Amino acid sequence: MKSLVELESGIIEFDFLNRTQKLNNAESKTDFNMFYEISEWFADDLKKHNIETEFIKEAKVKAEFKVEFTAGKKKSRTKGITELYLNLNSWILTDEKEYKSEKEETQEFHHIERKEKTLGNNV
Repeated sequence: MKSLVELESGIIEFDFLNRTQKLNNAESKTDFNMFYEISEWFADDLKKHNIETEFIKEAKVKAEFKVEFTAGKKKSRTKGITELYLNLNSWILTDEKEYKSEKEETQEFHHIERKEKTLGNNV
């Protein structure tokens, strides 16, 4: 999430067969943790279903993202709101079939000021 907020917007593409990460159609200088989590899940799922990787011609996820930050109101404990807009496309291609999925999602994160507890002086 931190990486996406810093980038503000763009297109990420993960290729799980070639083990590459692209940002805006170029090799990514940002190393996304989610790439490794999805890669591990994908490899485990193939094993679980006894699918050999040579049967897979393509396995990719492409995400277009945009981050917007809105400052909170002065007297509110909410100091800001970060909204992450995602348009996700994923596909797996075999000799026999193409499996596709598309999803749009917005995630909202509130930045809340927490009051610190003070301890009384025990003298």
